[in-house]
Order: sequence, then structure tokens, then C-alpha cells
Amino acid sequence: MGLGLARNILASGHTVRGFDLSDDALDAFGDAGGVIASSPADAAGGADFVMTVLPEPRDVELAVVLAEDSIIHGLPAGGMVVDFSTIDPATTRRVGEALAARGFRMIECKMAGLPTDAAAGELTLMAGGADVDLAEAAPVLEAVAREVIPCGPLGNGSAMKLVNNMLAASIIMLDGEALVAGRKVGLEIDVMLRVFRSTFANNDALATVFEEKVFKRDFEPGFFTRLALKDVRLATQMASEAGAITPLGAVAGQMLAAATYRGFATEHVTAVVKLWEEVAGIELRL
Repeated sequence: MGLGLARNILASGHTVRGFDLSDDALDAFGDAGGVIASSPADAAGGADFVMTVLPEPRDVELAVVLAEDSIIHGLPAGGMVVDFSTIDPATTRRVGEALAARGFRMIECKMAGLPTDAAAGELTLMAGGADVDLAEAAPVLEAVAREVIPCGPLGNGSAMKLVNNMLAASIIMLDGEALVAGRKVGLEIDVMLRVFRSTFANNDALATVFEEKVFKRDFEPGFFTRLALKDVRLATQMASEAGAITPLGAVAGQMLAAATYRGFATEHVTAVVKLWEEVAGIELRL
């Protein structure tokens, strides 16, 4: 995802320095015209904006933004951190407060879309932060997204992303459960899809990831199962701490955990469907 962002920002005429733990990612970034940095601090040196795209809350807080040789040791006074990582609101706000105490600013722009959308500059961003900071970052954000949706103060973008991903994961699992059950009792997949699409059971996942991934038995990522598990875990934890209940989200988390431990951790999130298939002794193939 980060490589797609960087390429589009480069294509819009900006100079971009980048750092990654993956040599392959750095090589691809360099081939696109980016300047390879030796550390997060080096990447942030003299920058107007520093964009972070990381897997876990601890990566943002403890490894890249606030640690030794991290962003805060390179970013000029008044510089802005733009976090694209899917993390929890509490971590986002804590990092934002720590940056503000050092004279920096922070906004969040959580991504809706696939790596192909990132590469095409067609992401939807769920943004949180001060309006003035979002407006200042707009020329850069427009290079990577087709739409930026303001969600409120810092942390609300993270909350929106987690609620969204919990719902999306749950829909994928319900689709798979229903299709496997129907197929097991003798219904044809194309018949079920035709009926679903004419009722309230219809949803975009049937026409996208099921058509493109499950029915073709293509579980290459895409979006890792283990990352979907992380997102749902953070969503249910967030809701619980706020005093809301998410029993269906919790079930989705348990199924994603089972798929992760079953060996599907780095397969596309739709690989969770194989859990129902294994019990039923069938595969969903058109």
C-alpha cells in the first residue's frame, strides 16, 4: 500500500524520501524515482509531510514515530505526520499528543481499498484531525485518493476504519457460510447468487472477492487474513472500552483467528471460507 502511495506522490511532482524494512520495497521505490533513506529519521529530515503506512499500533508508536532514530528526530519544527496505518483511536490520539508536545502536527488518513487502488490513486480516505491541517495536506492527499471523507477529530478516522473493517469481514464470513451451507444441501452457486442479488442478502463482496477470489480458488493476497484478524480485534476492543457490545464481531474475530492458526495467515482474507468448506467436504467453485 505504501509503495502505491509513494509512486503517486512522486508522479504528482513531489520529492519523496522513503524507508522500509524490506529491501525489495526499497528497490521498487528507488526504481520509481524515490530517494532511499537509511532510517525513519532520515526519511523525515526536512520534510513538509511524513506519511506512515504500518501494520500494527506498536509499529507506529514505538518503532517509527517516537522511538530512537525515528520520525521525531528528523521532522522539522511544525512538520506534519500523516498516518495511513490501521490502528486503534487510543494509540492515534496518544501519538498525536506526543507529537504536539514536541511542536509537530498529526492527521490520520485511513485507507479503504486494495493495493491496486493504492497503485491507481483511487483510495477512499477516512480522515481525522484539525480542518486546517487536512486542508494543508489536501494537495498531497489528492495525489493518492479519489475521495477524502472527514470523520472528525484525530482518532475518529481510526474508529471509522475499524468499524468498517469489522463489518466487511463479517459480511465475507456470512457470505461464505451461507454459500457452503446451500451448496452442501444441493443448491447451485449461480442459482444462489441470482436469488441473493434480488433480495436484502445482496452485498458487494459477492460480486467482487467471491467472484474474483473464492470461486477461482485464488487466495493470494490482497489483504492478509492475519491483518483482518488484527483489525477486528482492535474494533471489538475499542467498542468494549466505549461500552458497546459486538457479539457478531467477536465471532468474526474467532473465525479469523482459527483461519490464521490453521495456516491461512498470509492468504487473502477470503481464505476463512475454507474453514466451512473443510467441515462440509466441498469447495465453492463455479
